[in-house]
Amino acid sequence: MLALASLGASALGQTTGLAGRVVQSNTRAPVSGVKVRAISEWQVTGPDGRFSFRDLAPGKYLVEVETEKYLRPPTGYAATLTSGQALSGIEIALTPLASVQGKVVDSEGMPVSFAAVKLIPKKGMRAGLAGSSGRDGGFKIERVAPGEYNLEARYSPLLSAGRVFRPTEARSVIVKAGGGVGGLAITVRWEDPATVKGRVVNIPATGHPEELGASFASDQAETNLLDLVGASAPIHPDGSFELTGVLPGKTRLYLMTRPQTSDGAGLGVAGSITMDVPANGLEGVLLPFYSRDITVKGRVVQENGAPVALATRIAFHAGELLPIPEGFDAATDGDGVFETQLMRRNYSVVCRDLRSLLLDGNPVTSAMLDFSSGPAEHTLEVRTSNARGTVKGRAAPQFYVHFSSTGIRTHWTTKADQNGDFVQELPVGEYHASATRSWELSDDSKGTIVTVVEGEQVQLRERL
Repeated sequence: MLALASLGASALGQTTGLAGRVVQSNTRAPVSGVKVRAISEWQVTGPDGRFSFRDLAPGKYLVEVETEKYLRPPTGYAATLTSGQALSGIEIALTPLASVQGKVVDSEGMPVSFAAVKLIPKKGMRAGLAGSSGRDGGFKIERVAPGEYNLEARYSPLLSAGRVFRPTEARSVIVKAGGGVGGLAITVRWEDPATVKGRVVNIPATGHPEELGASFASDQAETNLLDLVGASAPIHPDGSFELTGVLPGKTRLYLMTRPQTSDGAGLGVAGSITMDVPANGLEGVLLPFYSRDITVKGRVVQENGAPVALATRIAFHAGELLPIPEGFDAATDGDGVFETQLMRRNYSVVCRDLRSLLLDGNPVTSAMLDFSSGPAEHTLEVRTSNARGTVKGRAAPQFYVHFSSTGIRTHWTTKADQNGDFVQELPVGEYHASATRSWELSDDSKGTIVTVVEGEQVQLRERL
């Protein structure tokens, strides 16, 4: 948060300059050791939290800060200086970050090491935080912003495949500015794993499986992934695989492709299959692998036509809504340009702040992009907007609440708390709102119609 306590002539002398201090937002106490700049060179605040820039040329300046222990403001403080003008009293208030720590144990109280621990925000669209339990079962997640979170533990591939556990029930955690949360205990229940054996079957552009003896492009696929526990195994040159550490019961097996670029852009899911795994395992599973012969070249821009930030992600999701969406993603360069290869299927486009699409120069009004037939090359312009509003309402306790746009297919999911309350921030637009017991949504065309308006909160009158 940036605040201006006073603005006017100061003791900076007769030179043009800027001066102020950095404080904690909750206590107003000065913050030392924060890097501040208004020009190319950084200053570091002392015990009094103050900074001062002298002998500046007239013009526009942006005072920015950099720190690891506090939540940085999304924007800096902008000022325009005339010759001889000295501005003082600039106050930059930083929100202290916190930590969340505890221990992962089994039902007998024994520590569980290498478990994946996740801290997921209940509100807004901030990314979640993750950590891992140590050999004593202890975990500590640092640099946590104030807010309400769900805490859960998941099985990690680093654990032995001799035993597995299902994701734990979410535990509500409230984090306050600068105040650590400790003493949290997460209990997991071990189960005996199963083994799944099978082969990957090529699905070329024609959409028909090749014979089981057909050659398999092993250089294009890396692992199979079981989403519930993260078990993975390599694909052999003949397309066979043996996946250990699988939880018995209904699950989904994914075929993951290698990244297209060195930074991981283009990593995607080239095929998946739902199965019911018995306790004694499963053999003869055929996992489809679709050829990627569609090239999409495009650009992601803001409302004013300017390119979005470098490395903005754009994802193409095929088929139904899944915990791990089937499809591929790419990243923009400095000009907002991206390129990716897709399979001949229908896709929805997912990009932060997505507002509209132009496919081959034509506005997209349907929920999905149809690449199942037609030319092998396409152009796509993605327009974004940061206009947002919020939706508040009630559902059954711990149910998943889904918001699916009525036009271009975009989808957001949150989870109601133990009282059934939820709040979700969304881009402006019209949505179908519904609630389900599980993550998967069977039909996103049904539900309450909600219109999100910029800067406003919509209160749902009826329970979902």
